[in-house]
Amino acid sequence: MNIRASNRVIAILITILALLFGALVWEAWGHFRLQLEATFAEGQTRTFDEARAQALRSDAPGAASFLEYITAYYPSGSKQRIGSHMDSVVERHRNLVIHDIIQYLRQKTGEDLGDNPEAWIQKYGKRQ
Repeated sequence: MNIRASNRVIAILITILALLFGALVWEAWGHFRLQLEATFAEGQTRTFDEARAQALRSDAPGAASFLEYITAYYPSGSKQRIGSHMDSVVERHRNLVIHDIIQYLRQKTGEDLGDNPEAWIQKYGKRQ
């Protein structure tokens, strides 16, 4: 094998190694990002659960305050990429908790202001 051919083989091997290294870095970044998003999602859904538990032990104004807190707490796109799987998980959990608190408010007040949390917050939330 002459020097030109061996230099070509070395260049090809270096290129392959560089591509493999780039792919490894890309995969590591994706794994890190997914772990970070999962950690954020776990914290967000735990916060929703804690707020729901407190809301379901509160009077109507207290429950409405927790409802307002949950609707405003890190909206979609603030901790999760909008449209990502983790964003969908968090938003689905948020909607379930909102639904539970609205059901509680219906029972507690004997009224039905619909499924929009804003109506409940306006009527029963803390007045400033």
